[in-house]
Amino acid sequence: MFTGILPVVLCLVAVAYGGKDKPVFSDEIKEIVQTIHDECVIITGVAEEDIANCEHGIFKEDPKLKCYMFCLMEEASLVDDDGTVDYDMLVSLIPEKYYERTTKMIFSCRYLGECYILLI
Repeated sequence: MFTGILPVVLCLVAVAYGGKDKPVFSDEIKEIVQTIHDECVIITGVAEEDIANCEHGIFKEDPKLKCYMFCLMEEASLVDDDGTVDYDMLVSLIPEKYYERTTKMIFSCRYLGECYILLI
């Protein structure tokens, strides 16, 4: 349903959590992000506090948080049938203004393990 706009939305979310300079989202984008967020929270059981802490650079070593992030990427069609994230596609969608900061954040998470909850 949201697959056309979702990759861009996810990149904007990554940018929003990636630094102090926060982009402003339209109400439509906020609604899409909230819907996906709510669904992924239910699926993974992640704590809202752990998600909020990511905005401040605090990434708890928690399988539920990793699975939440994976769920977001899966909803954006950035994950293939084998569960492999297409990081190059994700990075290609990042606005130039945020590219350096956000790509460092994305690639630092590249090899953190897999989320088996969502691959079942």
